[in-house]
Amino acid sequence: MVHILRGMTTPTANLGPGSRSFGLIRGVVSPEEPRILVFTYAAGFTLADFDAAMNFVVAFATANAPIAILSEVRGTPPAGAGERRRMADIVSVADKKTGHMIAASAVVTDSALMRGVLTAVTWIHAPPYPLRPFSDEHEARAWLRESLAKTTLRSVAQRG
Repeated sequence: MVHILRGMTTPTANLGPGSRSFGLIRGVVSPEEPRILVFTYAAGFTLADFDAAMNFVVAFATANAPIAILSEVRGTPPAGAGERRRMADIVSVADKKTGHMIAASAVVTDSALMRGVLTAVTWIHAPPYPLRPFSDEHEARAWLRESLAKTTLRSVAQRG
């Protein structure tokens, strides 16, 4: 089976644990936490890199829902206003397809400026799932695991 997303072909076999690269954005799913998609952003990533990563979110969420996303952006300079708007547009398209499949999204940054940028992006695009900045990756992962557990319990209760 193959998913076609805005011209990108993603084999279903690649939607499980493993590491993937989207230009300067690295995506990892560990076997220990198969529903948490971790993105590490390197300085200089492009909007094309970001769009490819969000296309993968759509495929991954469709195959593995519910999921959670951890974005590691420490050391990445904040995007400019125009880039933030374009990134918000890309996320908005992905969220229309998968927002109900995402339990939560955490952003790990040590920059107060970056937390402000995140707040600005969420003003432009309020996601349909909880989105929260963290300075500590362990706290972010704990919150994501808790969010996934709550989402799974809600899903079971709704079916039962």
